[in-house]
Amino acid sequence: LVISYADHYGMTVAATARAIGARSNRVYPSARSAAHYIGSWSDHVSGWTKTRDFPVCTLRYEDMISDPRKTFATALKRIGVPVEDNRLDRAIEFSSFDQLRRQEDESGFVEKSRHAERFFRSGQAGQWREQLAPDLVELICKQHGTVMRRFRYLDR
Repeated sequence: LVISYADHYGMTVAATARAIGARSNRVYPSARSAAHYIGSWSDHVSGWTKTRDFPVCTLRYEDMISDPRKTFATALKRIGVPVEDNRLDRAIEFSSFDQLRRQEDESGFVEKSRHAERFFRSGQAGQWREQLAPDLVELICKQHGTVMRRFRYLDR
């Protein structure tokens, strides 16, 4: 998240690590979107996943990469759509990172920010472990460790 967020909003990773820890974190308005309050990453994730106002199915990007059939099938079952193998295979193929990046190259992507070269940046999960300085990893884990463990981003 930190690396993608920084790229998307044109921020340094250090500024991003601080921003996602701030309860006052917000997205400023643009020509295509309204300003909106996000809060800290932990508050944002907890707010969406703990709501009782509507059913929630939490899917991690890491699981979509490591086991797309199982993850996509889980989503389909959750919304009451029958899982048909051939349609599932096509959905996975057409939503793969390479396919989405190709589509962005051909047609653009409306959610690409003016700060980023592209919206579909690398498609790699877990880059934070190698690319962030140890002090930033420590800060992020201190601020968000409880939620990160809950969603299996950190060992228990």
